Amino acid sequence: MHVSFERTEQEAPLGTVLLAHGYAEHCGRYAHLRCALTRAGYDVAYYDHAGHGTSGGDRGRVDVGALIRDFGDARRATLAHARTPDLFLFGHSMGGLIAAASTILDPTRL
Repeated sequence: MHVSFERTEQEAPLGTVLLAHGYAEHCGRYAHLRCALTRAGYDVAYYDHAGHGTSGGDRGRVDVGALIRDFGDARRATLAHARTPDLFLFGHSMGGLIAAASTILDPTRL
């Protein structure tokens, strides 16, 4: 998994947003949201879930437990590169489930 980052032009970002896309999607579908968030003053992190977009894995095969663990890894990677301690999670559809489950398992630093 490769986590990508887009940074706001502001010297002091308002926070960092980690995006989680839905089933049969990829992070490229959220370019407009990433752009809006960076213009609004947020740094943005994103990646493709296993089996989606540019990530490896069987296309369309979903192991929700593995995706939740991967999202936890993405949270840690995002926090390691974040310019602010404030982390916000955004998930659409399956990505919302993954973000919510990750929060239940580890509510720290949100």
